[in-house]
Amino acid sequence: MNKKLHPLVQKAIDNKSIVEDAWKYFAYKVIPNVSITQFTEMRKAFYCGFYASFTCMFEVSTTIGENDEEGAAKILENIKNKCEEEINKFANFISLH
Repeated sequence: MNKKLHPLVQKAIDNKSIVEDAWKYFAYKVIPNVSITQFTEMRKAFYCGFYASFTCMFEVSTTIGENDEEGAAKILENIKNKCEEEINKFANFISLH
Protein backbone atom coordinates (compact mmCIF):
# COMPACT_ATOMS: atom_id res chain seq x y z
CA MET A 1 0.00 0.00 0.00
CA ASN A 2 1.40 3.37 -1.01
CA LYS A 3 0.78 6.08 1.54
CA LYS A 4 0.21 9.53 0.02
CA LEU A 5 2.81 12.01 1.24
CA HIS A 6 1.97 15.42 2.64
CA PRO A 7 2.38 18.02 -0.16
CA LEU A 8 5.31 19.73 1.63
CA VAL A 9 7.09 16.39 2.02
CA GLN A 10 6.53 15.59 -1.63
CA LYS A 11 7.80 19.05 -2.62
CA ALA A 12 10.91 18.58 -0.50
CA ILE A 13 11.59 15.28 -2.22
CA ASP A 14 10.84 16.51 -5.74
CA ASN A 15 12.22 20.04 -5.76
CA LYS A 16 14.38 20.45 -2.66
CA SER A 17 13.09 24.00 -2.54
CA ILE A 18 11.24 24.55 0.76
CA VAL A 19 14.01 26.71 2.22
CA GLU A 20 14.53 28.50 -1.10
CA ASP A 21 10.81 29.25 -1.25
CA ALA A 22 11.00 30.67 2.28
CA TRP A 23 13.93 32.85 1.18
CA LYS A 24 12.03 34.11 -1.87
CA TYR A 25 8.99 34.98 0.24
CA PHE A 26 11.19 36.77 2.80
CA ALA A 27 13.05 38.69 0.08
CA TYR A 28 9.80 39.68 -1.64
CA LYS A 29 8.23 40.92 1.60
CA VAL A 30 11.22 42.49 3.32
CA ILE A 31 13.84 43.57 0.78
CA PRO A 32 12.13 44.14 -2.56
CA ASN A 33 14.28 47.07 -3.74
CA VAL A 34 17.88 46.72 -2.66
CA SER A 35 21.27 46.59 -4.32
CA ILE A 36 22.69 43.25 -5.45
CA THR A 37 25.29 43.47 -2.66
CA GLN A 38 22.65 43.99 0.00
CA PHE A 39 20.52 41.23 -1.53
CA THR A 40 23.49 38.82 -1.47
CA GLU A 41 24.38 39.68 2.12
CA MET A 42 20.75 39.26 3.23
CA ARG A 43 20.61 35.89 1.47
CA LYS A 44 23.75 34.75 3.30
CA ALA A 45 22.33 35.94 6.63
CA PHE A 46 18.98 34.24 5.93
CA TYR A 47 20.56 30.88 5.16
CA CYS A 48 23.00 31.10 8.09
CA GLY A 49 20.13 31.94 10.44
CA PHE A 50 17.98 29.20 9.00
CA TYR A 51 20.79 26.67 9.43
CA ALA A 52 21.44 27.77 13.02
CA SER A 53 17.73 27.45 13.83
CA PHE A 54 17.45 24.08 12.11
CA THR A 55 20.48 22.73 13.97
CA CYS A 56 19.08 23.90 17.28
CA MET A 57 15.65 22.39 16.62
CA PHE A 58 17.21 19.14 15.40
CA GLU A 59 19.34 18.90 18.53
CA VAL A 60 16.35 19.58 20.77
CA SER A 61 14.13 17.06 19.00
CA THR A 62 16.70 14.26 18.81
CA THR A 63 18.42 14.71 22.17
CA ILE A 64 15.84 16.11 24.56
CA GLY A 65 12.80 14.79 22.72
CA GLU A 66 13.96 11.20 23.19
CA ASN A 67 13.50 11.52 26.95
CA ASP A 68 11.19 14.49 27.41
CA GLU A 69 8.81 15.27 24.56
CA GLU A 70 6.95 17.88 26.60
CA GLY A 71 10.19 19.65 27.50
CA ALA A 72 11.35 19.59 23.89
CA ALA A 73 8.01 21.02 22.76
CA LYS A 74 8.33 23.84 25.33
CA ILE A 75 11.83 24.71 24.10
CA LEU A 76 10.69 24.75 20.46
CA GLU A 77 7.68 26.90 21.43
CA ASN A 78 10.06 29.32 23.18
CA ILE A 79 12.21 29.52 20.03
CA LYS A 80 9.10 30.14 17.90
CA ASN A 81 7.86 32.88 20.24
CA LYS A 82 11.23 34.65 20.32
CA CYS A 83 11.51 34.56 16.53
CA GLU A 84 7.98 35.95 16.13
CA GLU A 85 8.76 38.70 18.66
CA GLU A 86 11.86 39.76 16.72
CA ILE A 87 10.06 39.58 13.37
CA ASN A 88 7.31 41.82 14.73
CA LYS A 89 9.91 44.34 15.97
CA PHE A 90 11.52 44.31 12.53
CA ALA A 91 8.17 44.68 10.76
CA ASN A 92 7.24 47.62 13.00
CA PHE A 93 10.61 49.27 12.32
CA ILE A 94 10.15 48.86 8.56
CA SER A 95 6.63 50.30 8.65
CA LEU A 96 7.87 53.38 10.50
CA HIS A 97 10.56 54.15 7.92
